[in-house]
Amino acid sequence: MQKKASGESPAPRHIAGTCPHPEDIPQDLLELRLKHKPGCIPPYVSLDRKGSVEEVLQAEREYLLEKNARPYTTDTRYFFKAVYNIVFRKKRSA
Repeated sequence: MQKKASGESPAPRHIAGTCPHPEDIPQDLLELRLKHKPGCIPPYVSLDRKGSVEEVLQAEREYLLEKNARPYTTDTRYFFKAVYNIVFRKKRSA
């Protein structure tokens, strides 16, 4: 499976209660996820969100909707936002 630098996780992992189980993901979000390649850096890192299940799902939804609207620039923007948050704000994923 090929991956991008930023984007939704390839498959949700249940880590310390922060990542949802597959059955907890709404159907509309699952359909959006199937249209895109997975990424290494999750959207909630780029958007500087907490790691709660609700915020992870909301960040993924925002990313996927923006990706549909602007397919060529979204990954670049999210990648640089993530680098900034990791380097300067010390943001870490799960």
